[in-house]
This record gives sequence, C-alpha cells and structure tokens, in this order.
Amino acid sequence: ISDNVTGLVWQKCMNGLSGASCTGTVTTLDWNAAINYCNTLNLGGRTWRLANLNELTSLVDYTKTTSPAINTTFFPGTPVGDTNSSTTNILGPTVPFSVNFSSGGANYNSAKTSAIQHRCVSGGI
Repeated sequence: ISDNVTGLVWQKCMNGLSGASCTGTVTTLDWNAAINYCNTLNLGGRTWRLANLNELTSLVDYTKTTSPAINTTFFPGTPVGDTNSSTTNILGPTVPFSVNFSSGGANYNSAKTSAIQHRCVSGGI
C-alpha cells in the first residue's frame, strides 16, 4: 500500500494473513524476530524493515469511532491490539514502543521478548 503523504510503502497484510481480504491468523513474533522477518521479507522486490513509532502512528485513523483505529479499506484484517515498532524507549531500551490499534495510542509496556503483531514498511527514514 503506497502512502502518498509519507512516501512509504506498507505491507498490506500482516504476517500470517493473506489474500485480498487479509484473512487468516496473525503471526506474533518477539521484537528481534519481527525485525528479522521484515528485513528478510520478499515482497514486490523492495527492501523492508520494521516500522518505527512515527511511521506506525501515521497509520492511526483518529476519526474512527470503532476498532481497529486504521483504514480497513487499505489494511483489511488488521486486528486490534498492540503492534510493535522498531523504536525503543530511551529510559528502558529493552522495551520497544508499540501502537495500540484499539485506541491509536502509543505504548511501551511489552518487553522485546513479548510476541505481538507487527507490520513492515519500505522507504522513508
């Protein structure tokens, strides 16, 4: 999915989901495994990486009154809950920031060893 505002290209279906409607079961990974998954993703001939906090937050749709707080036309099948970013908290580098697509808020309550969902991005930085 190309974002004309940020210039980023997003993985439409999260890891474990497939098809036009992104159906299936999301694969959750710990932080290091998510970084490795994104870095080795072979999709569209692009170089992928785990999105940072600012990039991931750019996907939040604050106008929605129902969960998930993301445009489900472009990102169908996106489950509610935390999505890991590559950004760590300077006060606790073992804890990465995540974005909660139930509320759209940023969190840093899961350790790098916690398996949660993730979304890859290409371009930017």
